[in-house]
Amino acid sequence: MKKNRGIIRELLKFEFELDHSAKEAMDNINRAKGNGTVSKVTAYLWYSKFRSNKMEIEDKKRSGRPREVDRVAVVNAVEAHPSMTTRILVKDFECSHTEIASIYCGQLGNTRRALRNRRIPVVFLDDNAKPHRSSQNLQKLEDMGWEYLEHPPYTPGLSPSDFYLFRSLEHWLRGKKFRTIEEMRESLTEFFDSKDREWYRRGIHKLEEQWQKVIESGGDYFDY
Repeated sequence: MKKNRGIIRELLKFEFELDHSAKEAMDNINRAKGNGTVSKVTAYLWYSKFRSNKMEIEDKKRSGRPREVDRVAVVNAVEAHPSMTTRILVKDFECSHTEIASIYCGQLGNTRRALRNRRIPVVFLDDNAKPHRSSQNLQKLEDMGWEYLEHPPYTPGLSPSDFYLFRSLEHWLRGKKFRTIEEMRESLTEFFDSKDREWYRRGIHKLEEQWQKVIESGGDYFDY
């Protein structure tokens, strides 16, 4: 297994030196070696190290010390692909779910420090994914004194994914036909890759307007 990982890193380094993007490298290697050979996390992890002049291909020898998780690389991977699951992170970074939760708590602490001078109450909304709702992360939010906003289930008027993300995705898929699961996956990947951070930011900022409609409707249905 170690030998296989070494080969993959060499291939990624070769793609990097050809000035290919992490996504291009992942696509090229998976096309040559088979789908699933390189994941998004692995590609972005090593590209992050390459850009930081950490070009070592072989793992550093450790004198009995436990392997430390590259926190910066984890954050970079998640920022590049916000939909990344904890399961994939644990597999590609060879760490535990607890370590991923610890990194997430660290990011919450960084955000708190960045907001400290603004002196405004914080209402926190996440995407309701399991990693964000772990007991460790919820305890961190409580310790910081932030109000945690729950996601009411199956409520399109309140769920940001339904009224913004999925609505756009519905338009994207309209009229498309897929012959295989792989074609569908490629189309979805293309959709998400086409959306930059500003697009998601606009969706978040529209939440207040959307929730105001819910209040004004008194619980009745309305078009959104």
